[in-house]
Amino acid sequence: MKKILLLIFMIMSLTIFGISKTEGLGQDITSKIKFLMTRDQFEKVIQRKKIREQNGIVYYENVQDPIGLEQELASFIFTKDGLISSVFSRFTDLQGHKKIFNQYREYFKNVPKNKLTKIENLKDNAILYYNDNILLSIKYFNNQTLITVQLYNNEILDYRIKEIKNIKE
Repeated sequence: MKKILLLIFMIMSLTIFGISKTEGLGQDITSKIKFLMTRDQFEKVIQRKKIREQNGIVYYENVQDPIGLEQELASFIFTKDGLISSVFSRFTDLQGHKKIFNQYREYFKNVPKNKLTKIENLKDNAILYYNDNILLSIKYFNNQTLITVQLYNNEILDYRIKEIKNIKE
């Protein structure tokens, strides 16, 4: 009985606090990686070998992205306050990018508009999802799919909106 209750609680907490199909984006990057977690907390949950660290950015291989797809490379930026940004990337051709792009569109298609705002550039297969907590953008650049997840702030939002609207490959 305790195991069943624990399982129910875990599922509910992921749905309430993380990324879910009905609620949109919360304070989580993935089900295990949270914004503002410390480097020590991060190291305990990432369970991947660090491939490099440079200028406050830590790089790992084969990390799951926000919707559970394993991406070839992931980078994370930490400040004294904790984790503030992540980028997941995969080298791919345009067809591969479109597949990932469409998986994100499908994943978030039922999120109510009052929970998550969406800006799309379908011509260039780019999309930005955001709310008062978080920004998530997907774009194709230099033969890579880039999925960026950042804490919300007005300056970054303005930059991301311009970027999505003006992408040229």
